[in-house]
Amino acid sequence: MHFRKATRSFPVLLSLFPSIVLAQYTQSNGTDGAAPAPTFLQDYLDLLNRSGYTSLSNALVQVNQTQSGQEWLGTVGQQVQTEGGIVGSPWTVFAPNNQAFESVPDSVTQNATLLSEILSYHFVYGNLQNTSAIRRKGRGGGGGATSTTDGYSSTVTSSEATSGSFPASTSSDASESSSGGGDPTGTDSPPSNPSAFAFREHPTSGLQLLSGVYPNTTIGRTLLDDLDLVQLEGNKSQVLAWTRRGRDENVTVLNQPHDVTVVNGIQWRNIFIAEINGILTPPGNVSSALQAVNDTPLLTFGSQIQAPLNNGSNGSAIEFLQEARGFTLFAPDSGAFTNDVNQTIQQLQGNQTALAALLQNHYINGSTVYSPTLMQLGVNSSSDDNDSSSSEVTTYYSAAGEPFTFSYNSSGLFVSHGNTYIPAARVTRPDILVDNGVIHLIDRVLFDTEGNSAAASSAYASATSAAAQTSTDSYAIGTSPISATAETNSAGGVGQTSSEYVSSSTETSAATPSSFRIRRGLSMPW
Repeated sequence: MHFRKATRSFPVLLSLFPSIVLAQYTQSNGTDGAAPAPTFLQDYLDLLNRSGYTSLSNALVQVNQTQSGQEWLGTVGQQVQTEGGIVGSPWTVFAPNNQAFESVPDSVTQNATLLSEILSYHFVYGNLQNTSAIRRKGRGGGGGATSTTDGYSSTVTSSEATSGSFPASTSSDASESSSGGGDPTGTDSPPSNPSAFAFREHPTSGLQLLSGVYPNTTIGRTLLDDLDLVQLEGNKSQVLAWTRRGRDENVTVLNQPHDVTVVNGIQWRNIFIAEINGILTPPGNVSSALQAVNDTPLLTFGSQIQAPLNNGSNGSAIEFLQEARGFTLFAPDSGAFTNDVNQTIQQLQGNQTALAALLQNHYINGSTVYSPTLMQLGVNSSSDDNDSSSSEVTTYYSAAGEPFTFSYNSSGLFVSHGNTYIPAARVTRPDILVDNGVIHLIDRVLFDTEGNSAAASSAYASATSAAAQTSTDSYAIGTSPISATAETNSAGGVGQTSSEYVSSSTETSAATPSSFRIRRGLSMPW
């Protein structure tokens, strides 16, 4: 196995620094080489300036002066051939408003390459506008756009849809069906076919982003693929995770040091612009993420286990995980380490093999599996008509070679091993992103010190092969209701065949409003 460690060290958190105002846009963008088409970029910058996103426009001018920026902006500006003609490929941009840029430190604004990497994390493949949302005119007391379609949308209040954006429509109330759209102009709603957005030259404001309701999350693949910041399997680019804390609340971007929410939505050509009130921070490493969620007991446990590192020396199991290229860790939270658990672990201190197997049975090696895929597996497994003998059933194996099993009920998503004597653990917090994988917090330790090296090796080889085949997959997952008959696709997404919505109320999860943030210290990215 060949791993590459992150080498870039970011200076500080954005929120700790004074306001920096970027220089005004004063130059042409008609550069040669890998630069985006001048007409597209100029039109896009003009749109941002007219809409009040002047700081973002200025930042993109800086980005377009770098090689990496020209490459990914060129990707955004690419056109594709469809039956209806040549159109732009669909994108969703999480666009920081001007106030968000006020906290950007000098170390970022004066480093165009770093700024390019950061802003590439704000561009997500696919047009993720919720065209099935039910939209109503703004009401008194902060009322505004709402949605009720299977819990997959956002809410935009009239008081929030400001920040210099195009004003929301003041037309009479309209209520669209689930097959319709949410066009506030009073005209026909935009169809769900992404290519149909290509000719929407006049932007439409007050629109909504597709999103699950917590603990259901939505995962989108971004353009951030710098190897110093992302080490996912198959050289895949990093993902972004978002959700809503309640059906009537706005979309919140997860894994951020401060709350970042979507406050408005604009459709222009092939691009859906989701205005956010903060700058997004790319994920850090395993150690930083576990510290951020106060999982000190797991860090302590992992530090007690010796593992070989890429440089030939021995290090801790945590350091070993940080060198992996893709993994899914089911991390027992701090409450899972009870006195009985700690005593049992203490009894294993003289047996490194057992300790290593215990930790390895908590993660999938070589595959980054996000919660929408796990939720689908759990629903399928718990369905009355599930056929466990079907060849279509996806099975994930632990790094020790034990099969994981997933189930779902009204209390949430559960994970266990094929060994029935091991009690299942409930996922209490999904989709904690790290630079080389994902962590899902669980409420108990999966006490299994057994292993099957042949099964582990076979599973890793299969994961490596699959990662190579799906390295360019860019499907967003968790954008639609999950059905008991859906099939998992090669990208880890699901193909829905019914409108049944799988949800678990906020009360059944361990999350509180503040727990949606990743609390980062000064050593975290930025």
